[in-house]
Amino acid sequence: MVLRCKHMLITENLDQLHQKTGLSPLVSAGRDHYSSAMANDIQNINFVITVGLNTDESGFLKWYKANNPRGKIISINLVNTCYLSSNDFFLKGDAQVITKQLEEII
Repeated sequence: MVLRCKHMLITENLDQLHQKTGLSPLVSAGRDHYSSAMANDIQNINFVITVGLNTDESGFLKWYKANNPRGKIISINLVNTCYLSSNDFFLKGDAQVITKQLEEII
């Protein structure tokens, strides 16, 4: 069974590759803070998927967890990351392979 989920795109990538998908980001590169209005929305986000993110340099993931303690982080990377808690998920491997598998599930 394939589930279809509502989604929001939050990106800090400078390459702007998300434009090729047709998605418009809620937050884009260069934004250093997150609004209180967004904090209300973030409580309804069940999970955040990070791809190739080694550190939470911008502080978004910490902010996400503070505003949504039940929220999960799913990290897709070649190496484990320090921003994950015991309630989060680490998927080790090639992002192109793993995201294709997630696409089939979600």
